[in-house]
Amino acid sequence: MTGNSLKLRLLLKLILTNRTEFYDRVSTLIEVYLDRLRAKPSMSSGARLTTVVDSLGGVLGRDLAPFLAEQAAMEVEKRIWKNLSELSNEAPFELYHNADRSLAQFCYLACRTLSPKVVLETGVAYGLTSTVILQALSVNGQGCLHSVDLPPLGRNADNYVGLLIPQTLRSQWHLYRGASKRVLPTLLPQLGTVDVFIHDALHTYWSMKGEFTQVWQYLRPGGILIADDIEQNRAFEEFVQKAKPSFYAMIQEEDKNASFGIMIK
Repeated sequence: MTGNSLKLRLLLKLILTNRTEFYDRVSTLIEVYLDRLRAKPSMSSGARLTTVVDSLGGVLGRDLAPFLAEQAAMEVEKRIWKNLSELSNEAPFELYHNADRSLAQFCYLACRTLSPKVVLETGVAYGLTSTVILQALSVNGQGCLHSVDLPPLGRNADNYVGLLIPQTLRSQWHLYRGASKRVLPTLLPQLGTVDVFIHDALHTYWSMKGEFTQVWQYLRPGGILIADDIEQNRAFEEFVQKAKPSFYAMIQEEDKNASFGIMIK
């Protein structure tokens, strides 16, 4: 059975087993199709990670670069890439769903810099970013990561969500299965205040705009919003104009032709 045939079979099976998820997945397919028809790619280019880290350090009045050179950061990165290479033969969904190296590094830096109590992310895949965040929280000695994810269709895909996260870090991790548009309206009031938010789920204009708008109300002053793949549309740029953050930047990713954005409230 080909990959597309398997995905279609799994999708149709949801009609009998989970109609809500079937609706969410079909509506996502339609949203992605419409987004491509009216696509307006970002007109801005990203800067290098080191340049932005220096600029952000100047704003915060501290040197942030040492966080990226910490032993804990280097150890977790080495372990992740080793485990990813071993995963490639059995992966039920494509590895490109994982974060880029530079995005993961910035997430670690953000969590070490702010020492957050509440970190929220949408999109988990195999858990590359999740693992880096949890490592930072472990070094801090405080904080929990709340992850929202509806995995791509694939054989036993749910068993692979967050697979990279070691057992030693899982006590600080809470996973909520489902589309972010369905989970966030209930989850955000429960969390109350968010210190760091990472968007890495559905990268359509309306999905990104919706997540930014919802989370911004709960992001504390001085909190950081991080969004992956912002070059695909202008949701990030438009939200910067609306929200007027105290600092923002767009960063060119190392391993793929993409950019991620950051905003400080």
